[in-house]
Amino acid sequence: MTWRERMKVGISTAEDQLHAGLVRLKLTKGLFRNRSIPLKPTVNGQKRQTHPDFCWPYKSFAFYLDGPPHETRGGRFRDESITTELEAEGWTVLRAKYRPPLSNKRRVEIEALLMEALTK
Repeated sequence: MTWRERMKVGISTAEDQLHAGLVRLKLTKGLFRNRSIPLKPTVNGQKRQTHPDFCWPYKSFAFYLDGPPHETRGGRFRDESITTELEAEGWTVLRAKYRPPLSNKRRVEIEALLMEALTK
């Protein structure tokens, strides 16, 4: 059983919309969607991983499109700890918040953030 099947997670409409924009902007070279990145094991030795919505491993760049579930105290804490851990491993992490449905205005703003980050 895959992580997606266990977690009952699918690719959101917002992710699909953003991906279409990345294709239009020709920012998909080396792009993986929802690829797992291993994290350090817990103190009990349990394996951990994170799944950025968009990932460019050759640039060590991970992007998360964070909707309402990430706004809880637990969600923010988890996201901050993952970001800190990835950055300590040399990754650049970018997170963008949105409220469903993803508006065209917000999509364009996020595309501009990604364009700037990926063309540095």
